[in-house]
Amino acid sequence: GKLSGATVGGSVRGGTGDFSGAISSVGDAGTIHVGGDVVGGSATGAAGLSLSGSIRVGRLSSLTLGGSLISGIDNTTGTFFENGAILADDDLGSVLIKGSAIGNFTNPAVISARGRAAPTATADVAIGKLTVLGRVEFAQFLGGYDASGNAVNADAQIGPVTVGGTWIASSLVAGAVPGGDGVYGDGDDVKMSGAGVKDDSRVFSKVASVTIGGQALGAIGFLELFGIVAEVVGAVTVGGTPLPLNPGKSNDDFVVGLTGDFRVNEV
Repeated sequence: GKLSGATVGGSVRGGTGDFSGAISSVGDAGTIHVGGDVVGGSATGAAGLSLSGSIRVGRLSSLTLGGSLISGIDNTTGTFFENGAILADDDLGSVLIKGSAIGNFTNPAVISARGRAAPTATADVAIGKLTVLGRVEFAQFLGGYDASGNAVNADAQIGPVTVGGTWIASSLVAGAVPGGDGVYGDGDDVKMSGAGVKDDSRVFSKVASVTIGGQALGAIGFLELFGIVAEVVGAVTVGGTPLPLNPGKSNDDFVVGLTGDFRVNEV
């Protein structure tokens, strides 16, 4: 059903059953406050697990986590979907995580939103503001994807993203999909397209700004790529240093950090 808001004093912890430790609303959920962590469940063997330790809403005005968003571990041959995730079928207004966003190499911590139910002629903001006071590790922050993980909005935009600590092995994506290799941050990232994808020629996918207090890194010894991907990336600051970006869209593509596997890529 529809929520008018929710407050959880402690943590939201997923278990071994689908939708265990979940907050769900089909419509506007208002404001949600979780005092502790949101922790995804884990699975082994052939057992499947979906939406364990998750928040899934139609729309959310604001979300505050007093702790961290932590994904579960996928050690199963069955379906393993969004265990340790914050998902919106429409948009997320403001998200504040006072701890960290921590995934793992089997399953990222995910924050994802599709976009506005009623976008304007020039804007379609999927995530209004995202702040993580701690670190970001093995996470995916996605604009333009519905709550089932489908790429549906090439115009999706993400407002200012601020991370207090280090950015590790994580991607921030608006209105784009990875190529055949299934990873973000390389030359085959492309703008969303195809049947069922919203694509208004007047609107460009955008990440307004990214501010990372610590280092920005990929993953040492882990064969994958990561990136900040959109048609327009407004500004990126790492460790207090602004990175040089060209004005306009689709004209920046460069490596950030020391590991060589994290890029800013305007598609």
